Amino acid sequence: PLGILIDDRNLMSLARFQCILWTIIVLSGFLAMVALRLRFPIAGKSAMDVAIPPELWALVGISTASLVGAPLILESKQNKTPTDDAVNKASQVLDQTPASLADAGSVGTLYRNTSLQDARITDMLQGDEIANTAYLDMAKVQMLLFTIVGALVYCGVLYKSLASQDASQLAGMPALSQGMVTLLGISHARYLTSKTVDRTPST
Repeated sequence: PLGILIDDRNLMSLARFQCILWTIIVLSGFLAMVALRLRFPIAGKSAMDVAIPPELWALVGISTASLVGAPLILESKQNKTPTDDAVNKASQVLDQTPASLADAGSVGTLYRNTSLQDARITDMLQGDEIANTAYLDMAKVQMLLFTIVGALVYCGVLYKSLASQDASQLAGMPALSQGMVTLLGISHARYLTSKTVDRTPST
């Protein structure tokens, strides 16, 4: 099942993870609310007439933008050739020979795993280029933490709405606070911006 997180460089993608996570939360919450409204109908309203707040649409849009934008930003690095010095330093840190790095099929200055079986969850927190793939990328760490905290908070609020005996709680999906949407938006912006910086010297 974790194969859905693996991108075309045989690495687990943080952008894929957060987009899939919010998609599952929103869709499962919507289906649960429709099921409850079928059992406890609201007068004058269809069970499918579940209001989805604009903050939730904004969050889904932000996560989709990261999923689409990240590969577009990294595409410019595929045509660059890393210097021999950069490859040698990377091979020492990764405990690989320069030839093995080349055999892995690294795309320009971007790092690539040899096969799907080499993908690890830790890929989601490491750099994208051969020069920093062995190190934590703080923009990714921040985005992952904000995503997990935001998802847990929203799941708690959603559960409270679904468990409530008040019919008004079933009128629509609960809204995220503007502050939470802003924090998540900032973390996504930093995540995308950090990908524009060249970490690996190229010829």
